[in-house]
Amino acid sequence: ENGAEVLLKDDFTWEYIVVEQDTQTLASIVLAQPELLTSTAKDGIKVSLANSVWDGERLGLTFDLTSSSSDHIVLVEVATKFYSDSGLALKTETLDVWKATFRLPETYLRKGEQRQSRTLWVEGIDKSQWQKQLLQLSISELKSR
Repeated sequence: ENGAEVLLKDDFTWEYIVVEQDTQTLASIVLAQPELLTSTAKDGIKVSLANSVWDGERLGLTFDLTSSSSDHIVLVEVATKFYSDSGLALKTETLDVWKATFRLPETYLRKGEQRQSRTLWVEGIDKSQWQKQLLQLSISELKSR
């Protein structure tokens, strides 16, 4: 209804397509339903923002991960775009939200499991401009064993 475009994927998941040149549409999407941008899925792996905390000037993010993939996932990399409370892009950063320990199979993300990431620290976000916690997640890379 609001003119937003979505990408429909073969694994029955979807994500918003955000066109950076159209800042008015971007701001309306981000501000209208920000909770839709804080979750993403790809190839049976779902990542959602679980919590955010501040430690001085550093922003700590924790994510929930769920797997319906038959692969044993050892790395989930997420492209994270941060937006100001008015919907303008502040920063883009790639975060390793899940990273298994080499040769420790119990650290792999397996089918049917729900796990929480460690707290990932991000610098360069102005706390006064990020009160609404607006961000967009997109899984950029998955590695499996």
